[in-house]
Amino acid sequence: MDLAKHAIQDYNNTVNDDYKYKVMWIEKVNYFVGEGREFLMTVKVENLTLRTPIETFQIHAYRGRNEENVARLCRKKFFKLSLNREEDSPEAREEAVELLLSKSSTS
Repeated sequence: MDLAKHAIQDYNNTVNDDYKYKVMWIEKVNYFVGEGREFLMTVKVENLTLRTPIETFQIHAYRGRNEENVARLCRKKFFKLSLNREEDSPEAREEAVELLLSKSSTS
């Protein structure tokens, strides 16, 4: 959990937008041995600025040789919206529609 928190904190400090996020829980983790133990995580976060519903982030992070936390990648996960309704879950469709509406209202 500390790797996820570190990655989101780095994202909050480096991405040039006005939103701040806080890790709520880790949804899925895969790991492999690379420069140490590397983790690919899907995490659910809370948008502290807008107080909106939970968002999903993808993180690639590892703990370095000196036990320091290193985040290689931290980004919002975008869901594709297909024309075939059977391919997407209702939650994915709702999230994609909300994302499209929020993008169109800011343009």
